[in-house]
Amino acid sequence: MAHWLTQKVNKENHEKDVACTALVEPLGQKQKSYDLKLETVETPLETTSNNALNLEENIEQQIIQKDENVFINKECFNDPGFWPLLTDNIRTHIIEQKPYHLDVNHYFPLNADGRHFDGKWFFKSLPNGENVRRQWLVYSISKDALFCFPCLLFKNKNKRKSPFFDNGFSDWQHLNPRISEHELSDFHQKCYVDWKEFEKRLKDGKTIDNDLQKIIQYEKNKWCNILKTICNVILFCAKNNLPLRGSSDKGDDNCGIFLG
Repeated sequence: MAHWLTQKVNKENHEKDVACTALVEPLGQKQKSYDLKLETVETPLETTSNNALNLEENIEQQIIQKDENVFINKECFNDPGFWPLLTDNIRTHIIEQKPYHLDVNHYFPLNADGRHFDGKWFFKSLPNGENVRRQWLVYSISKDALFCFPCLLFKNKNKRKSPFFDNGFSDWQHLNPRISEHELSDFHQKCYVDWKEFEKRLKDGKTIDNDLQKIIQYEKNKWCNILKTICNVILFCAKNNLPLRGSSDKGDDNCGIFLG
């Protein structure tokens, strides 16, 4: 009899332990779920904060192509294969940014013939033995081809055709003497001079539309500052759990933090 009572008590205690465990586990799962939700809420704020810190940089990476409704990322201008249709505005921005030069040890893929571009051609050997960078020579990663920076910018002044400013030069077997031939051509030298003269006029602020460019730059800086201020206010309210608007939309004392 005593043995039977002992087994019954142990069974009841075991059932209570199981019930308590079943009750505690959902609570633990809810706690974990709640923590996950908190992390999910906090992460966007942290990410948004980082984005806000880089807001000016992101804005500066966009420029206007034809009108105020079309934007192009400046990183596209590092690759001539992505250049849009050249307008005076686009040409000015490209020259201001200057040609993007890859490192000599950059990986250049093999073509169908098993050949690839060699970075040593980015440099030219002078009679005194000095190696200088060919500033005009740029490589397009997207097209696996070489382009002439000044000829590509000012080719509209001449109807002459060349792979260095049409579809890109990719005949790696004949880099010698094609690069030297293009470099010594009258057309290339004329475009190179036009490029350097235009670059100097931009630097000195002596372009024809200099006054207009100043107005455009002023408006650009103004709206960049306004956008940064708006983002900072929204982030401040979100972090401190404050309402954006108040009881009035008239700009008085009750208009809230955002309008105030």
